[in-house]
Amino acid sequence: MKKITFDFYHRKSFADLDEAKKLLEWLLKHPVFRPDRWAPFEPVRKPYDSVHLPEAIESFANFEKIQQKKPWESWNGTLLLRRTKSPKCFSYFEWNHYKRSPFKICFVDLEEKWAKKEENLKMTVNFCDEIYSMFDGIWFAVLGLDEEREAKRSFRWFHSKDDHPDGGYYIEEAPGIFLEKGIPGIYWANYFGPFYVNWFGREKFDHLPCVHKKYMADGGCFFTTAPSPWEWNTQEALKIQNEIREFLGADAFFDMECLRRTVAEKIAEGGGITDDLPSRLIPPCRTPSFPFA
Repeated sequence: MKKITFDFYHRKSFADLDEAKKLLEWLLKHPVFRPDRWAPFEPVRKPYDSVHLPEAIESFANFEKIQQKKPWESWNGTLLLRRTKSPKCFSYFEWNHYKRSPFKICFVDLEEKWAKKEENLKMTVNFCDEIYSMFDGIWFAVLGLDEEREAKRSFRWFHSKDDHPDGGYYIEEAPGIFLEKGIPGIYWANYFGPFYVNWFGREKFDHLPCVHKKYMADGGCFFTTAPSPWEWNTQEALKIQNEIREFLGADAFFDMECLRRTVAEKIAEGGGITDDLPSRLIPPCRTPSFPFA
């Protein structure tokens, strides 16, 4: 299925049955994107209905681990949801208290073909707005075609090794996904949570050179860089995306194109790539002082 993907970063805990119930009941009653299958992991085959809802709530809240009084730092939960009829939708929700992962990266894949109608695209964006609100702690999120996501976050290169029979092997890395190391980029549609709006300055967002903009109820900002997600890589859209990075401060954003250029230059010089993580070849991003350890 070709898809539009909503990637979001949050720190919300669902180690509470009421919080898990609020989210899952909302999804069960959703008029457009209601799932029909759920599971804590693949395969996603359990019916998602009022009969099986209590089980899904306890599973996502990881009620069993909480009852066993396991250490707070080990609490976690995952939930996979699938809608098999149009508009097709697949969601991956996760929460945890692991100190090694300050942000939880979740996503929702939505049917691209269905969203091509203008009114359906509006419903898709509204659904993402609602998820933003339900997680009431989203720090950053992007919405765009899967091809845009792959272009801006995935990198494949040949890792040179003298002792390898083929001289090396191909590796694929997704260096631009770690929010704590830099903002992953500017996409067709972007959500900056209130923390980042305050860090860059509200006045910056008031004058952002974008196509469409609105402020969220929590003080976050949503904006787009093209009239539709299918225009994300037009000359005008790429120009706007670059202008926004420069306007907010390009050093705060992960730059995939800079990484590709740097690697290409190194290969052209005959040096090859011997580093397991070529993203270390480019300067680190400017990051804020986060209000957590």
